[in-house]
Amino acid sequence: MKRLRSFHRLLGCFFAPLILFFAVSGLWQIFGLPGEPLRRLSTLHTLHQHKDGSGLANPAFAALVVLMALAWIATTLAGLTLVFRDPAHRRQALLGIAVGVALPTLAILLGRLS
Repeated sequence: MKRLRSFHRLLGCFFAPLILFFAVSGLWQIFGLPGEPLRRLSTLHTLHQHKDGSGLANPAFAALVVLMALAWIATTLAGLTLVFRDPAHRRQALLGIAVGVALPTLAILLGRLS
């Protein structure tokens, strides 16, 4: 249990800046915020280049993103393992997971209706 917590903390802290970057860049793309700096930084989020060939994405960064995604999966599973080992929090965890599945599903279904 102690090793799992250490693993969870280490990966979470290491990848926190990159995860925050992807969350923030996703927001400015959703809201369509203008500006060349944001447009250029968005090439990292999408791993695409602009039509003129400019952009910041490259194979080394793509490899880091793959590593981050795998670590994100691992830390999520570690976090779920930790919470389910505590019987006092199982009910809350199950409710959180249920709502976490239901709300996005509902949002997608409602979006398809309009």
